Amino acid sequence: LNLESITSLADLKKLRRLHDEIETQVRSLNNLKLQPENYAPVLIPVLMTKLPSDLKVIISREFGKSIWNILSLLQIIRRELEAREKVF
Repeated sequence: LNLESITSLADLKKLRRLHDEIETQVRSLNNLKLQPENYAPVLIPVLMTKLPSDLKVIISREFGKSIWNILSLLQIIRRELEAREKVF
């Protein structure tokens, strides 16, 4: 909940920091033997409030009508971030 909100998809440093922090927290939850299906419905909406609107559109397009998965969400963020880091 204390993660910084990112307003621009061009702010790659903040986006990288956010991604890495989310990934660390998800790994910690997994180490506690918590299943992603149990915490994802609470965590995903919170994370979405921290992301820039352009990235939210990309994520929504990727998921479509399928069930949202926290690991897939991280993968989409990572893929978009890596693509943008290569360009800049």
